[in-house]
Amino acid sequence: MIKVAQFSDLHFSGKNLDEAGRCFGYGVDQAIERRVDAAVITGDSTDHALDVHSPAVGRLAREVRRLADHCPVLMLQGTFSHEPPGTLAIFPLLGGRHPVHVAEHIGQVALMGDGTWAPARGWRFDVVPDGARAVFTCIPTVNKATVAATVGAADAAEAVGRELAALLSGYAASMAPHGWRRYPPSAWAMAR
Repeated sequence: MIKVAQFSDLHFSGKNLDEAGRCFGYGVDQAIERRVDAAVITGDSTDHALDVHSPAVGRLAREVRRLADHCPVLMLQGTFSHEPPGTLAIFPLLGGRHPVHVAEHIGQVALMGDGTWAPARGWRFDVVPDGARAVFTCIPTVNKATVAATVGAADAAEAVGRELAALLSGYAASMAPHGWRRYPPSAWAMAR
C-alpha cells in the first residue's frame, strides 16, 4: 500500500497569492510530515494564463519543488481557461530529488519502485510494467467549450458526462481480466 497526497484547484494567481501559498504550503508540509510516497495535483494549479515570470508561478514552483524533493509528483493539465496547454511544461524542469510528470492527455502512468514515472505508450498499459508500485489513470481537463460548440451549450455537460462514462467503462472492461483491484471510477489505481 502506498500513501498519496492529492491536491486540486490551487489557482495560484496574483490576487490570491498569499492564500494559495499558505494553503498549498500547509498541504506540502503535511505531505512531507506524513511521509507520502507520491503527490498528485489534479488540475487548475494556476489561474488565468499566468506569465512564467509572475510571482504566483514562482511561489507555486517553489512549493512543487519542495514536494518533489520529498516524493514523485504527478500534475494533470487543468481547465484551459486557467491553464492553457503548455503552462505546466516548466514543472518537470524544477530539478527536485524526485521527478515531476505532467499529464496533458488521457492516459495511464505508472509509479515505479525507484520513484520514477513510466507513462503508457498508448492510452493505457496492456501489461503493467514490472516494478510498478501503482498505476494512475489520468483524465486531464475536457475542453467544454469545444463540446458546447459541437452539441450546444445546454447539452454540453450531459455530453461530457456521457463521454467520460464511456471512457471509464472502457477502462473497467479492459482492466477486469488483469486482476486489478477495483476502485471508484474516478480513482482507478493498482497498488502492489
